[in-house]
Amino acid sequence: MNRFILLHLTFLEYSVASIFMKKATLCGGMNIKAFLFFFTGIVLFGGYSILWQQVLKRFPLSVAMANKPVCLLWSTLFGLLIFCEAVSLRFLIGVAFIVTGIVIVSWGKGDD
Repeated sequence: MNRFILLHLTFLEYSVASIFMKKATLCGGMNIKAFLFFFTGIVLFGGYSILWQQVLKRFPLSVAMANKPVCLLWSTLFGLLIFCEAVSLRFLIGVAFIVTGIVIVSWGKGDD
């Protein structure tokens, strides 16, 4: 598997886990629905931590951490689609700067 695909699937899992945690907090107290969302989020964060260790085996820490802000893209997309959150132009410009930085840091770091 292309190691950049692994990297970004890892970040996708992190973002999905965050969605389940947010859904748990929106359930209005500790009930079975909130518990299920919370438990699913914990399981996904556990899977993320295993994938993150695999990422660190394949990338220098500086490259892996420089790519981590891509979670902003996933979180923004999920916020729009699932929670109907508003996104400002200023925020989108900031995300564009971050993505540009990710591309610059990752340039030429493809599979050997």
